[in-house]
Amino acid sequence: MQTACILLIPTGGPQKKGVNTKVWPSDGPVIFANLKSYGGTETVSNDLLVIVDTLTMTTWYRPDITAKCRVRIAKSGAVYEIINEPENWEMRNQFIVCKLRRVKGNG
Repeated sequence: MQTACILLIPTGGPQKKGVNTKVWPSDGPVIFANLKSYGGTETVSNDLLVIVDTLTMTTWYRPDITAKCRVRIAKSGAVYEIINEPENWEMRNQFIVCKLRRVKGNG
């Protein structure tokens, strides 16, 4: 586990039009992880080919890493959201594996 990442755990924000919003902190605990990228995932959206930047993250088990968290890579500053429930390998509370999708753009 060599890549330093910052775990961003959201807090509850104000309600806007009846919808609960999340407030993302600017800093959080540092975790070390292995990140694997396979060049992104190609999808077609509105008749356009879109490449979604995805990663697979393997890290030490922490109970505070959940599907609602985000991860910021310390070196590049890129922010990724966890898109599935983190998998506790073999239920041994040793490693977590999850898939991440980059949070980017104005859309």
